Amino acid sequence: MSKENKKHIPRKVVFILAFLSIFIICIPIYYGTTYFANKVTPFASEIETLEASGNKVEKMNYSKFDALDLEFESTKFDVSKDYKASFKIYVKGEHVEGNIKDGKITYQVALAANWINFYSKSSENTITYKSNSTASSVTTVYDLKPLVTRTNYLIPFPKPTTYILISFDSVDNGKISHHSYLLKLKYGSYKIIEGGLTA
Repeated sequence: MSKENKKHIPRKVVFILAFLSIFIICIPIYYGTTYFANKVTPFASEIETLEASGNKVEKMNYSKFDALDLEFESTKFDVSKDYKASFKIYVKGEHVEGNIKDGKITYQVALAANWINFYSKSSENTITYKSNSTASSVTTVYDLKPLVTRTNYLIPFPKPTTYILISFDSVDNGKISHHSYLLKLKYGSYKIIEGGLTA
């Protein structure tokens, strides 16, 4: 076969294919590196303290939690002025595992978004609860500004996951048992009365 009959791939095509190959390889690496570099572990120090004292923290989705008749909502989710979110927790009815010691339930709420290393939590609050009644408490998470001032627009919009760390002691036949749970809620799975993210 003469040289004139040989088919050659144009140099421009080779360059484009090489560029696309590098692009296809680099994008997953970039996203994986970004995600893991900005991954958040909510209530890490609080859980470590609880478990160091022998109190196991059960982790689950909010929808699976049945140790208390618990309702959760956001009374305000402000990302345009004060950059804070207020949450209200209601405890209703009978406790399914026994009587709550001293009627005390402690909890904290946190918001977390892995892609931008966003993490903001409330202080610890206490609900004073009595059987066959309804008790509620409001807690506030501050500093939501990073949610709407992100600079890396190649990553997904970071709608934050909500976490509730809740603890109480129960009394059954004179025996005291400690209960701690880390509950997880997707953004939008709970009622938001005022404000919220639109993007």
